[in-house]
Order: sequence, then structure tokens, then C-alpha cells
Amino acid sequence: MTLILLVIAVVAVLFVARSINVPLNTMIKTVQDVENESDLSKRVGLSHVLELNQLANAFNSMLIKFQSIIADASQVSVTTTNAAEKMVAISEQGSSHLQEQQEQVSSVSRSMDEMTEAVGHVTETITEAVNIAESAHQSAKQGHTVVQQSIEKINQVSVMLNRWQN
Repeated sequence: MTLILLVIAVVAVLFVARSINVPLNTMIKTVQDVENESDLSKRVGLSHVLELNQLANAFNSMLIKFQSIIADASQVSVTTTNAAEKMVAISEQGSSHLQEQQEQVSSVSRSMDEMTEAVGHVTETITEAVNIAESAHQSAKQGHTVVQQSIEKINQVSVMLNRWQN
């Protein structure tokens, strides 16, 4: 009877270890893929283990935020390009008429102020994105370390169980 209970306990421990190890390995691979390929569209699959599921959701949310920040920065870049193209058109028209040129120089000056302000906003947005990316990178490194430590602990338990089984 004791032997049967022992076998059941070992099988249960191996099942639990596998149910944690497989999702962790999947998460690690996804994190490495995002890091190596710079592909923010990758997502971590959800797990039936609550803590792993929370980690997967947090990582996926972080990737969504990064994509949003990059899209916002791209939109600001398009807006800046459009504003610059408008300034060129105004300057070309201004050169044909002397009186209009004076008015357009004033307009260009205002546009330059707006452009400077827009560039300042772009710089702030990019700085914020870099800070967030650095923070996320650190968090990912810390998460990776925790996952690695967890895997090592699980492997240690597995080795102990194998030794105990033998």
C-alpha cells in the first residue's frame, strides 16, 4: 500500500513539475524570440497555472504598450514630415511676390515655432519610449532570471525525485 501511495505521489510531483516547466519554457522561448527578432507582435500563450498566466498577461500587455508607443512615435514623425512639406510649399510661393514673401516669412516663423514644439514633443515621446523600453528590458531580464531560477529549482526537485525513485 505504501509503495502504491509512493508511486502516486511521484507521478503527481512529476505531473506538477511538467505542468510548470512546459509553460515556463514556452515563455522563455517567446521572450528570447522577442529579444532576438525585435518582433513585438509575438505573444506568450496563456497557462493554466495562475501565476504563469498572470506573467504571460503582463508580458503581452507590455508588448502591446510598446507597439502603441512606437505607432505614436511614427504618427508624430508623419505629422512632422507633413508640416515640413507645407513649410516648403509656403516658402516657394513666397519667393514669387515680395509682399507675400514678408507675410509668408512670418507664417514660416510661426510654423517653425510649432515645429520646434512638435520636435520637443517627439523628443519627449522618444525619451519616454526609451525609458519604458529600458525599464521593460530590465523587467524582462529580471523575469528571465526568476524563470531560470524556477527551472533550476524544478530540475533540482526532479533530480531528487529521480534519486529517490532509484
